[in-house]
Amino acid sequence: MADEKWREDVDLKDGATALEIRTYGEDEEIIAEGEHSSHYCVVLNGNVKVTRHGRQLAILGERDVFGLESCFSIGLPASARVQ
Repeated sequence: MADEKWREDVDLKDGATALEIRTYGEDEEIIAEGEHSSHYCVVLNGNVKVTRHGRQLAILGERDVFGLESCFSIGLPASARVQ
């Protein structure tokens, strides 16, 4: 299983304090526009769509990251929807 192999490659001694692997279905919302979040995500497999006000901004794929701006900007909500 790809998720299990990825876990073997992660060295938690390198500063990671928490790791959670989640699986989402097609068109399932991961982050809602305007949502406050304290985490960021890495796409391990597949693609995710980023939209703002209903307009598509990007399609992200394997090894792309998202959510960093809301994770590190205290008090600022997510500026886009990710599904």
